[in-house]
Amino acid sequence: AIKPLHLGHNQATKIIEHGGQWLLRINQLRKRKKLPDSVLFAVEGPQGDGPKGNAYREIVEGLQDAGAIVLPYADKDSILAFAVANS
Repeated sequence: AIKPLHLGHNQATKIIEHGGQWLLRINQLRKRKKLPDSVLFAVEGPQGDGPKGNAYREIVEGLQDAGAIVLPYADKDSILAFAVANS
């Protein structure tokens, strides 16, 4: 499964809320044994330091800890390689 995920919100709390919803979904699907073997999130969000960058990194790390692969949205080659390998 591939899910594009926009985390470029203008407030850190919005990034945490939106990303946290997907983290909850991943955990709930896994608990119910409905999660595909391979899940990739193609993400875009703020870079750098500060509250928004920290919130973005926190969500990315949470998704990775939950077993998802997380790639930058701009990394089209790696996303396509994932799609081919998991089709």
